[in-house]
Amino acid sequence: MDRLNLNGCWCVTSEFMGDDGRWHHADSIGMCTGYQNVLDPEENDYVCDLMASAVNALEMQMCI
Repeated sequence: MDRLNLNGCWCVTSEFMGDDGRWHHADSIGMCTGYQNVLDPEENDYVCDLMASAVNALEMQMCI
C-alpha cells in the first residue's frame, strides 16, 4: 500500500501520428504500479512492447 501511495497507478498508452496528421491509439496497459518512472523501458518492461505496437500499427496503416 505504501508503494502504491508513493508511486501511484498508471495507464500507459502508445500512439502514432497517421498520414492524416492525427494521433491514433496503438496499444495500452493499465494498472502499472510500483514504478518510479513508468515510462522508463529499463524499469517497465511493457514500454518496449508499447513502442513496437505503435511502429507496427503505423506500418500497417502505410500498407493500406
